Amino acid sequence: MVEQYGTLFADKVVLVEGGEVYLIPSIVDKLKGFKQLLDYQNITVSRVNGKGSFLTYVKMLQCFDIEFIILGDLDCFKDEVPKLIKHLKINAIIENAGKIKTAISSLPISYEAIDERVKGVDRNYDSQTLQSLFEKFASGEIEKDNEDLLAIIQFMQLRYTKGDKEEVIIESVGEEEFNTVLSTLRDNNIFIWSKGDLECYYSDKSKALNGSKDIKALELSYLLQVETENIEDLILHLDEVKQLIETILKKE
Repeated sequence: MVEQYGTLFADKVVLVEGGEVYLIPSIVDKLKGFKQLLDYQNITVSRVNGKGSFLTYVKMLQCFDIEFIILGDLDCFKDEVPKLIKHLKINAIIENAGKIKTAISSLPISYEAIDERVKGVDRNYDSQTLQSLFEKFASGEIEKDNEDLLAIIQFMQLRYTKGDKEEVIIESVGEEEFNTVLSTLRDNNIFIWSKGDLECYYSDKSKALNGSKDIKALELSYLLQVETENIEDLILHLDEVKQLIETILKKE
């Protein structure tokens, strides 16, 4: 099941992985002062089932000549950005994208983040896969050297890391080259959050909201609809957020 905001048959689809599916429509309306603007522009925001689905959706949308925009976090450089670069033939940034992947992958593992993710097994596909494989291991259906088990463990170790991703990337490739990679990707409808992920753009007020990541995003979307609430009090790095919204609304 794909969570979605907008019409079923859209002129443009914004592909997201997380709480952006709730937030983007409210941010657009707040910045533009127009209710349900994405609906009137026939733009849909769709949540895919994990980063690994981005390329599949892109290929599908291309078959129907539907415009797309991918919105991902810096972790996308580990696997999905290289795949998308290859598919879209963005050859000029292959080398630096590889360096960014290496830099992010070198960060230490955050077992605290893995533990937190596993607690939400009912809501997380990665955790469900790991749980299923552990159950098979416990029942003797698979051995400890099972390829699927080793692959999901390695995947989660690479995905859940600690440290400042933006900082380690700039140390590796330089700020100018990093910005060039981001700009080139955005020119090809791939918008990667430069600070990390969606939560890096939350103000202290937004971070103080209760609940899971999705619940926080949903609560924040409601706050943005309140006329007396200023977006500057809720969202950080607003210039980049505005650039995203302009990219979404841009006519080809």
